[in-house]
Amino acid sequence: MTKELKKSYTKSVLNRKEFKALVLKRVEVMRPGWEFTGVSEKYVDEFEEFIRERLDKSLRKHPSKGKRVRWAQLYS
Repeated sequence: MTKELKKSYTKSVLNRKEFKALVLKRVEVMRPGWEFTGVSEKYVDEFEEFIRERLDKSLRKHPSKGKRVRWAQLYS
């Protein structure tokens, strides 16, 4: 990621408390029997970085047409 893009991401895009609760709930459903007690800050930071990278990728691929950013199948 370039310096300019990193500068544009100064705030978290996730509600960290809600995200951690969601991860814990999903682990409970997807991995029964695994006693999981917390989510590390590094996990949240890395996931947030993943979201930012996907956002940047989708914006680079977005067609230069219209005035709205829209979801399209080309982002898969």
